Amino acid sequence: MTVRTSNSQPNSSIRDLINFDTRDAQAIQSAALKLRPYIPSIIDTVQQNVAQHFEITTELHFGREPLRRYLGRIMSGPYDSRFFDYLDWVATQQADSDYVYINTLLGQLETAMVHKVLALNLIDRTIEETIINAFNKLFWMQNHFFVKNYAPNIKSSSSSSSSSSRTNNSGRRSTVVAFVRGIPEFLRTCPMFPVVVGAVVGGTTVYMKMKDRR
Repeated sequence: MTVRTSNSQPNSSIRDLINFDTRDAQAIQSAALKLRPYIPSIIDTVQQNVAQHFEITTELHFGREPLRRYLGRIMSGPYDSRFFDYLDWVATQQADSDYVYINTLLGQLETAMVHKVLALNLIDRTIEETIINAFNKLFWMQNHFFVKNYAPNIKSSSSSSSSSSRTNNSGRRSTVVAFVRGIPEFLRTCPMFPVVVGAVVGGTTVYMKMKDRR
């Protein structure tokens, strides 16, 4: 089975694919009132966990301040077409960051957010579940735009590696063929070839005569 999507689709189309609806938007915005004071601690947790696997430098676009602005933006809405253009823009701004780092960051960010939602100890478990699912959809939509912007580079890199491998293999075969084809010419032009052949023939003759005498 082959699945094809059109690059001409608007960025907001991911909203329908993930089923991010009005209920999800309202859940995030209502939770934001209680979660905003925890944004600094969420960032601390995320950066500490990510730093266990990556060397964090000031050159990374997703530093502390950009991450604070990002969290504030995704929790405020409105979740219209401009919002999804913003998610796409965020992904393009990380073009010089390793995708493994970005994927790890998003995973840690979602985990920290879920922990904070659970720490609110909301009485209504249905509302709590709705908030967690809404954030889950939101981060998956963000990941969609990272994949969208990173995929061409990954494909190009893979193609280059395959092409290089084919070139190297072709070069090795050409070298072997050239070597085999060059043997007759080498023997024909080598000045020591007659001497070597004569020595081999002479030595064989002497050996056979000595064997007959025995």
